[in-house]
Amino acid sequence: FGSIMEKDQRICSSNPYIHTKKKLSEYLQNNLQEDEFLHLRLHTLYGGKKLNSEMFLGQLFISIKNGTEFLMSSGRQIREYHHIEDDLKAMELLQVNGHIGIQEISHGEVFTLIEIAEQVLYYFDAPKLLIAGKMEEPSAEIFSPLGIRSKTLKEFQFRPTIKSIANYLLECMAREKEQS
Repeated sequence: FGSIMEKDQRICSSNPYIHTKKKLSEYLQNNLQEDEFLHLRLHTLYGGKKLNSEMFLGQLFISIKNGTEFLMSSGRQIREYHHIEDDLKAMELLQVNGHIGIQEISHGEVFTLIEIAEQVLYYFDAPKLLIAGKMEEPSAEIFSPLGIRSKTLKEFQFRPTIKSIANYLLECMAREKEQS
C-alpha cells in the first residue's frame, strides 16, 4: 500500500512516512516486473471504529463533541477523502480485473480542508466553532489534485464525501455514548 502523496516530491522530502511509501514504490519498480506486484496509492482514509485525535477529522470530531473552537490553518490544502470500506471494494475490483503495477484509487471529489471543516460544522449546526488562519500552514502541502481515476473504477460508486464524513462522525459520537 502506498499514498497518493508519494507523487509529490516536496512532501516526500519533508514527511518521513510518505518518504517510506515512495521508497517502497521505487523498490517495486526497480526490482520486480510490473506483473509481479500491485502497489495501490491511496488517498486520505476515514472509517473504522476509532478516530485518530492527531488527524484532521479526529480534531474536528473533538471540537464538535465538546463544542470547542476548531483552530486550523487557511485550509487551502486539498484532500480526497475515502471511506475505508469503499476503498476495500475498489481494491477488490482492481484485483479481480487483473490490474498490476502501480494503481491509484481516486474518485476525483476533491475538497479544500476549509471546505470540509465548514460543511461538516454546518451539518452539525456549529459553524461558529471554525477559526481559520490561526495555525501555520505546512510548507509542503497538496494544493492541486494528484489522483487519476482508473477506467475500471469509472462506474464504481464511492460515497459522497461531505455527507459520508458527517455520518461517520455521528456514528463515532453514538459509539462513544454507548461506551460511557
